[in-house]
Amino acid sequence: VPTSAKYLITDGNRLLMAGAWETGKNSRVWFTPVLGSTDQGDDERIPNTTTLKNWIDLNENDGGFITALGGPLDGAPWAFKYRQSYKLVPTGDVSVPYLPRKRSEGVGCISHKATVMGEDEAGRAALYFMSHKGPYRQGAAGLQYLGRDNEDIWKTMNLAATGVVAHAVYHWDIHQL
Repeated sequence: VPTSAKYLITDGNRLLMAGAWETGKNSRVWFTPVLGSTDQGDDERIPNTTTLKNWIDLNENDGGFITALGGPLDGAPWAFKYRQSYKLVPTGDVSVPYLPRKRSEGVGCISHKATVMGEDEAGRAALYFMSHKGPYRQGAAGLQYLGRDNEDIWKTMNLAATGVVAHAVYHWDIHQL
């Protein structure tokens, strides 16, 4: 049975889950087997065997807990901590389907609700997210800070709010975040 995950995304043929409501591995990303890989009717399971490990730990004691999952962007899901970003690179190997690659040591995401897929100015796929520094975009041009025009507003953001600090929505028809 899967853990009580806080965050959930799909990469098309697997569910990815991260965070936990109970005490435990808060820097772990769990993933299910490929949808339809067995005829057991339990596609939303997390195998726990000695030969098959369906999770990735992202530096449990470094950078805090996972705060969000995003994407997939160009076929790769992303995992965020408060000040770290990881690209989960697909391998094509059933026993090790993803390799975590840290993409930023100082920029992460403040909340799962503050991540959204959209397009950049050239119409290419991009992953938008809110960091503790302001809005960022990960896409074809790499990691880009988007808050220069209104840094005075981002500096007043209450990161300690008890409710939702930021919420991201992308409007596809008008290309606006």
